[in-house]
Amino acid sequence: MRKDGPMIRSRLIVLEGVAGSGKSTLASYIADLLHARGVRCHLIVEGCLDHPADYESAAWLSGPEYAHFLEQHASDGDPIERSAEPHDGGFLVPYGKLQAAGLVGTPALDALAAYDVYELAEPIYRRLVLQRWQAFAKRASAEPDTWVLDCCMLHAACCMLHAAGCRTQSRPS
Repeated sequence: MRKDGPMIRSRLIVLEGVAGSGKSTLASYIADLLHARGVRCHLIVEGCLDHPADYESAAWLSGPEYAHFLEQHASDGDPIERSAEPHDGGFLVPYGKLQAAGLVGTPALDALAAYDVYELAEPIYRRLVLQRWQAFAKRASAEPDTWVLDCCMLHAACCMLHAAGCRTQSRPS
């Protein structure tokens, strides 16, 4: 027994692999199988803003950048504001979802892509990822549920850090 109450046994199933390797198909199969057996289960696939390891087509803007962005793209402001989530003194905007739904024009989407999480400075990226994992761990450990994650967390993080290293190395001294 923990000091603050009984320990809750959550389970985490992580399917890791490169794009096209069948992670999503297998994750859905596992979640369906668990549901059929009466197990409380949550499926989180790549591209979901709730995903603790994936920021696919998501932008992060600081508070002032976000306010300026909304001024510059006022005609697209309503769907952006509805989808944005406050996070770490700024806002996460799932611009891929906005694009897929046809809710935002190309100029605003292109401008959001410039703030893509994977293009952030490495310290900001690390901070966002750590905070996201901490929030997920707190949420997941609160109930005895099983969580099935479709991930490319190692691939995405390694690519981002490699790209950041390449940008640093290619800068003139």
